[in-house]
Amino acid sequence: MPTPIRPAAGAAPTVRKNVRSWDDPEAEKGLGAESERSYRTKDGAGFKGILDEAKTTDLPFYKLTTGDKFIDIIPFWMGPMHPRVLTGVSALDSPTYLVEVYVHKNVGPSKDRYICLARTLGKPCPICQYMDELTNNPGDLSEDDLKKQLSNIGTGRYPQNLFNIWDRKEESNGVQILQVSKYFLERHLQGLSKSPITGGLITYPNPKAGPDGGRHITFHVEAKRRNMEVTAHQLHVRNAPIPTNILEAAYQLDDLLNYPSYEEVAEAFYGAQGEEEQPGAFTPAEGSPSPYEPQGEDPGPQCPYEDSQIGIDWGKFTECEGCVMAITCSEMNAQYAAPPEPT
Repeated sequence: MPTPIRPAAGAAPTVRKNVRSWDDPEAEKGLGAESERSYRTKDGAGFKGILDEAKTTDLPFYKLTTGDKFIDIIPFWMGPMHPRVLTGVSALDSPTYLVEVYVHKNVGPSKDRYICLARTLGKPCPICQYMDELTNNPGDLSEDDLKKQLSNIGTGRYPQNLFNIWDRKEESNGVQILQVSKYFLERHLQGLSKSPITGGLITYPNPKAGPDGGRHITFHVEAKRRNMEVTAHQLHVRNAPIPTNILEAAYQLDDLLNYPSYEEVAEAFYGAQGEEEQPGAFTPAEGSPSPYEPQGEDPGPQCPYEDSQIGIDWGKFTECEGCVMAITCSEMNAQYAAPPEPT
């Protein structure tokens, strides 16, 4: 490619004129493709995400803008790409109301996001393997720098959720797709779903009405600098069931997921093949095992932060949310808190 020549000071820049005819079918085809690409990224989604871009181009997404919200969650049937089906936890066509995946963020120069293969599917994940190696062998990194690096690429405590929702303030919009962190919605709804009187659970996605049916959901969204705050979650008894046409319009959300291969994630994370490896980077050997399978003599799970005990100190520090050991630590904490089983 020839080197561009900067115009002399005060001189008019050289403008390259069109040299091809717009009657050329290939030009028309290429312009159409460029228009489609621009349309797909019109909302700023110019980076690789957890959804298949080719399948979501024309789908309606619900945005959490500021204000009071009033929605219903619409259930659907699990497809073959649902994480619970892929891991053998649930059978194909089981009823559900959400998809839950863990996500690595800020991957590569484009700051892409990838579904975490380890936490979502129980498969080897090159980023998790790197994080485990970095935790065990931080080298010259200070404790603060280690925490920052792990937090920057980690999945965090809360997964991403996908819902089919019906906006009861704008019912004519029909079923829309909501992608949101579990932190903002589902964890609050789960807290509200247990009756303090009977101890029973309210199945809020149930499409039926009445006290034994599902629930309307209300909450408030407020902008907080670069982030948002979602508060005032409430469940309300439905007086009428969800209409059949709305139920039938629900999307099979797992079909929209973009599952990467191990090699794709590794190349994006470590750089294109042939590039010089970053200092201190951990290169997993071919066929590396999952980071959650003990290798050799297993000392057991350890908290990556000094003077903290895994399981015992869960939730006591702000670093807990983004910690690489968050899931293990929270599960151990729940075991410690549970009453002993009768013998």
